[in-house]
Amino acid sequence: FDIVERSKVNEYYAIGAANAISVLNTANVGFSGKNLSGIRIQKANLNGAMLDHTNLSKADLREVSLKKSFLNYTNFYQSNMHEVSFGEQSPITLPRPITVVKYSSDGRWLAVTREDCNEIFIKDMTKGDAYNLVVAEKDSVESIAFSSDSCFLAAGTANGMIVLWETSTTWDLYTILSHSGIGIFRLNFCADGKYLASGGQENIVQLW
Repeated sequence: FDIVERSKVNEYYAIGAANAISVLNTANVGFSGKNLSGIRIQKANLNGAMLDHTNLSKADLREVSLKKSFLNYTNFYQSNMHEVSFGEQSPITLPRPITVVKYSSDGRWLAVTREDCNEIFIKDMTKGDAYNLVVAEKDSVESIAFSSDSCFLAAGTANGMIVLWETSTTWDLYTILSHSGIGIFRLNFCADGKYLASGGQENIVQLW
């Protein structure tokens, strides 16, 4: 910690301090409860670091990586946090209020529905690609569900239609199932993916 401490008063030690604290973190040395106020550790790797009640006020943390770090009551008061990475994705902004958000179990696909909208916004979280799946004209998506193996996405509509896509084939339409013209507000696949349950305004759970 000596070089890290010296960086508080002398910028000359900044690069060495960043390297030192990165090595300490890789060796699973914890920083919880420590007074690290004013340290200069630009571009340090603090991924997964234990920073419970750590004082990092007035520190130079530019471009520091804090992915999956434990930041319980960590003090960042007046710290330089330009381009600090917490591992978060860029926000997704859509033109209508969000109604349902679902992740596939493998973490690859994110599906989002919007109020009074006949489309499902799909994002590939591994590649960053985005798609809009059109369910039906003059209809709106009320519910969505991924199968447990992430191979299928089902959508239920206000007009009682269930649409099923196969995710492994660039979102080819797999099949369309018809309820009874009543809104479908709940969809759920069984654990092995063989059955899909749907329910809505008609007070009946339908198994497919």
